[in-house]
Amino acid sequence: MTEVSPGTDKHKYHDSKELFKQSGITGLGRFGSIFLRYVQAVMIARLLGASNFGLYVLARNTAQVLSVFGALGLGPTLTRLIPASLREDPNRVRQITKYSISGSVVVSLLIAIALIPLSDWLAVHVFKQPELADILVLFCFSIPIQALIQVGYGILRGHKRIAVRVMAENLIFPVSNILLIGAFALFGFGLNGIIAAYILAYGFTLVFAGYFIEQISGVFKNWRSIKAIPKDVQKEVNTFAFPLLLSSSLDFVQKWTDTFMLGILSTANAVGIYAISLRVGAFIQIPLTAMNMIFAPMIAEISVSGDTQRLSDNYKLVTRTVLLLSLPIFGLILLIPGELLSMFGKEFSDGNEALVLICFGQLVNVAAGSTGQMLIMTGRARLHMYNSVTFLFLTLALNWLLIPEFGIIGAAIANMVTLGTMNVMRLIQIYRYLKIHPFSIGFFKSIGIAAVSLGGSHLLSTFFELDSAWVRVLFNSGVFLVSYGLLTFAFGLGEQEKMLLRKLGRKIRKKKK
Repeated sequence: MTEVSPGTDKHKYHDSKELFKQSGITGLGRFGSIFLRYVQAVMIARLLGASNFGLYVLARNTAQVLSVFGALGLGPTLTRLIPASLREDPNRVRQITKYSISGSVVVSLLIAIALIPLSDWLAVHVFKQPELADILVLFCFSIPIQALIQVGYGILRGHKRIAVRVMAENLIFPVSNILLIGAFALFGFGLNGIIAAYILAYGFTLVFAGYFIEQISGVFKNWRSIKAIPKDVQKEVNTFAFPLLLSSSLDFVQKWTDTFMLGILSTANAVGIYAISLRVGAFIQIPLTAMNMIFAPMIAEISVSGDTQRLSDNYKLVTRTVLLLSLPIFGLILLIPGELLSMFGKEFSDGNEALVLICFGQLVNVAAGSTGQMLIMTGRARLHMYNSVTFLFLTLALNWLLIPEFGIIGAAIANMVTLGTMNVMRLIQIYRYLKIHPFSIGFFKSIGIAAVSLGGSHLLSTFFELDSAWVRVLFNSGVFLVSYGLLTFAFGLGEQEKMLLRKLGRKIRKKKK
């Protein structure tokens, strides 16, 4: 057995402590956000019905995709560049920040203005839904706000103010949106009120994030004193942002391609049902999103130091932890897909088969770990861009072939296959260029524990006559969660998790004394 040097052991403890502490904050925030957005989606779906909800989703997603172009890829760019510049030249950070904010404001406003005359053409000729035109015009107002928020989130991540970003994204926006939806619904504003609530909620979020950006950077107070941005700063930002603009916009387009293709090839009703299935399936990736928030800047720092072994250890730790936390969510959704969807309305339960397929795609996504962040933050943004182009075409092709024949099931199959293929390809690239992979004994233990727990839950339920559907749901879910938790605690924890728990235990005992 290989001895672990004290330095390495110290690094493992420090890294795992930082990852678990910061991502724990983010994870709670992300879980709260998705739960609140779940509540928000329930409210909107019940107020609008599947068909009108589908129109709302098409317009909202169009605005979100265009806001990504308006953000110019500057979110991840700032996450990468700010930590590298903070130590050397704080003034350079303000220059980078001002240049990024200014560029995003100009471009996003131009995009929003251009969408207004194009809304009729998109509604009639692309989506074949004439009633979509007016909704698209209203969503134009959200494009600059959403673009600036993406830039703001990159600034906060670059300064490692994870808690502020978590609060902005996962608390301020969903809570204000829910309250505004409820208020406008009471006054009978209908769909227009729901859209106004969405835009105003993002406005509140932007003000909140902007306040803290000013506190940590002073960019707005020093805005006029930061006059001509040096050409080397412009070049650095542009060089890094351009491939990220393409890859992030393509990733976002790919994320919503199946929804857009359903709108083009099927009906607004199908879009509404499928969008809800995606929303429920998103619970599975909460741990991955949480870990990525803190792991992304950590990758950048470790990559600069050239410590490949430390990067490999942390990649394994993150992937193992993400999988361990995602599997119980996956298992619960697998046990009760129809019951979860029926909360949005009876017509939405038709998406239960699509939801199961989406969940398998998400499971592959979390099992591969932070593949996209590993490529971007180790300086392979261009490769990430090429990947995005490839998988966008794959998504388009699969949806074009499958949706006309299978509807929302076809879209779900395309989603699952694309996610699986994309992550396998990224894993191969990471191993080729960095010679590291995310797999460990703990990784496979977690999969085995989940399989045993699901099988045991199903087997045990056959010995009892449970007439009520909800009693069966509660019984199966309870057995699965308890068995998964006990088996994980007994057999599934890795060495770094155990080391952290031992250190924590010693601290608690010292405080008691």
